[in-house]
Amino acid sequence: MQSAHRVRQGWMGERAALINRIRGLLGEYGVALARGSATVKRELTGMLEDTQNRVTAIARHLQRQLLDNLKYLEQRIAVVECMIEEFCSQQVVAECLRTIPGIGLLTATAMVAAAGNGKTFRNGRQFAAWLGLGPRQNSTGGKPRLLGIRKLGDKYLRGLLVHGARSVMLYAERQARPCQLWLNTPRERPGKYRACVAKAKKAARIAWQ
Repeated sequence: MQSAHRVRQGWMGERAALINRIRGLLGEYGVALARGSATVKRELTGMLEDTQNRVTAIARHLQRQLLDNLKYLEQRIAVVECMIEEFCSQQVVAECLRTIPGIGLLTATAMVAAAGNGKTFRNGRQFAAWLGLGPRQNSTGGKPRLLGIRKLGDKYLRGLLVHGARSVMLYAERQARPCQLWLNTPRERPGKYRACVAKAKKAARIAWQ
């Protein structure tokens, strides 16, 4: 399962690079495409059918090849995601993790693949520290001083948790439930980025339970 996640992660990076290459080459001809895979495919198809723009015949031929590569790459990504979905359906722990706000399919399966049942950690705080979500400490004169997060451990899994926390934060202001009110308070004081990390850390500690 970790291999499936790494393969998907690599292909997602290749897709982003391919989209940037398409947008960059067309920018030389004064053609601006919006970001996003679906938008690029739709607008690029329309651009190739438009014979009134400044794009040359050779550039159109190359763009068609890039578009075919993009579609093929997305098909491969979809196959891997189906494998991950099938793995999740066979794992009771992964299905339970998906019920936690901010944890979806990718985060749940990556967490199970990396940490198993979590019994190697004594508590949720230790698990969050293993992910690099715990603060660094610098003691001076016998007084502990908390610094930024450690950023150790599984960078990929930590990134998934932070992205999930960011999606939860988008709806926190519109909801009056107690589970969301605590998130708005730290966002107003230290800032939204620290609040996002705090939400990711809380999700990790809940997941360990």
